[in-house]
Amino acid sequence: MLRTRLFLLPLALCLISPLQSFAATTFYIDATQGSDTSTGTTPEQAWSSLAKVNDHKFTPGDQILFHAGQSWTGTLTPHGSGATGSPITVSSYGDGAKPLLKGEGAGETIMLNEISYWTLRGLAVTNHGKTVGIRNGIMIHVSAAGVASGISLIDVAVSDVNGEVGSKSSGGIGIMAWGKNGKPAHFDGLLIDHCTVEHVDGQGIWFHIKHDGGSSDPDDDIETKQLNTNVRITGTTILDTGRNAIFLRSTEAGSIDHNIIRFASARTHGNAICIVGSKDTIIRENEVSFTGVHQGGGENGAFDADDGAQGTIIEYNWSHDNNGGMANIVNDPRKHTENSGTIVRYNLSENDKARIVSFGGAVQNSMVYNNTIFVGKGIAQHLLEAGRFVSHVPGNPEGISFFNNVIYNQGSLDYDINATRVAFDANCFFGKHPSGGAKDAHIAIADFAFDKAAMPIADSIPDSIKDRKGIAIYRIPPSSTCAAPGLAIANNGGRDILGAVLSGESLTARGAVAPLPR
Repeated sequence: MLRTRLFLLPLALCLISPLQSFAATTFYIDATQGSDTSTGTTPEQAWSSLAKVNDHKFTPGDQILFHAGQSWTGTLTPHGSGATGSPITVSSYGDGAKPLLKGEGAGETIMLNEISYWTLRGLAVTNHGKTVGIRNGIMIHVSAAGVASGISLIDVAVSDVNGEVGSKSSGGIGIMAWGKNGKPAHFDGLLIDHCTVEHVDGQGIWFHIKHDGGSSDPDDDIETKQLNTNVRITGTTILDTGRNAIFLRSTEAGSIDHNIIRFASARTHGNAICIVGSKDTIIRENEVSFTGVHQGGGENGAFDADDGAQGTIIEYNWSHDNNGGMANIVNDPRKHTENSGTIVRYNLSENDKARIVSFGGAVQNSMVYNNTIFVGKGIAQHLLEAGRFVSHVPGNPEGISFFNNVIYNQGSLDYDINATRVAFDANCFFGKHPSGGAKDAHIAIADFAFDKAAMPIADSIPDSIKDRKGIAIYRIPPSSTCAAPGLAIANNGGRDILGAVLSGESLTARGAVAPLPR
């Protein structure tokens, strides 16, 4: 028996080994020196056109390399799927700028349709048509395949897409799952890493899931039959979008982190980062500014946990100069979905307009704690507002906790609250404390004239911060009124906005930045 086992083990390995290896090929595309009659497998035998690439079915581990410094016009619609650990990669070779793919008014410049395990790296994409229309720079779509897995966009630059400004299906990068014939569709493993999206209409990066039997209006459909999984948007810069910068739908445990977003919703209303129909989303360590600066005060906030968002955590972000505030938590009662458990903590808000945090409609059990809020001279806003989604639709927020926040008020603050079970505790105000809020049993109020140590450069704090390291100027000295202990909050994330571990006295500190030691 022993000899039999020793013989069978190498045989099994021989049978398995071919299944785990792939004969990968590298293909080269050269717009000026290539030829579609060539083999494409060496730089000297490069192909020349997108059409040739679109006609080939690629296999796991293949690479498609476009010559740097060159451009192509049309739509890239590749075929074939990679495999776990062996994605198909589209990138560049040679010296020069990122290879540029120009859609010039097509529905999309790159379409990844019904395929899995693809990586796009180091490409530039535009799609400017003669007239405005529903179009995207990159479209990632799944329907018949049921699930698309392992798709990564790394160091890809998408710009100049003149889609429809108000559309939620048009913009820079679109991710669409459309289940048909009773078969759900979704994405598992989608990474957008250190990309740029600039000057696009309507949205920067948008997700949508639709299934048979859903709403007839794709913009209002909230799908929870099959959620996207393992989705991350990180290190990405998004500048000048007509509507939302990131619109994440129908996703479980997604992460939106370390991104820079400026001038979102530049041409119509919308929040910079919006979450709909998603569970346990993390929005962490982003810098969001100047949202909706050309619009009115409605929406146009940095963050939005919207219809059907459950368990959203908004933490360690830097929000400044957004026309509609830092965070809006909203749930339309007519959607018959639940919005609960949102946490807004350890964020810095500077000179955000209209409101700091708002709650609208059937929102339940939200916590806002350990945020630092700076309101400059001449700014009038609601520190906290809560009420109906719209005036004619019944349903008010229920269960709001506002704890351990530090507010530097040089402007004009008030409250606008129509909600039940609202609790204030251990908040600290430098300057005038607004009237109209619920009773705060452990409130601390520090007058600027008598607590200058905590406001070393009071009038110029926002202008003095050039990057996240500058947030340290908000660290409260031990002599300050606001250094008095606040509340101990369980499961508080374990660190402050600058990464300092919370322990000992800092576990009950107020504000987003742990205070200086005594």
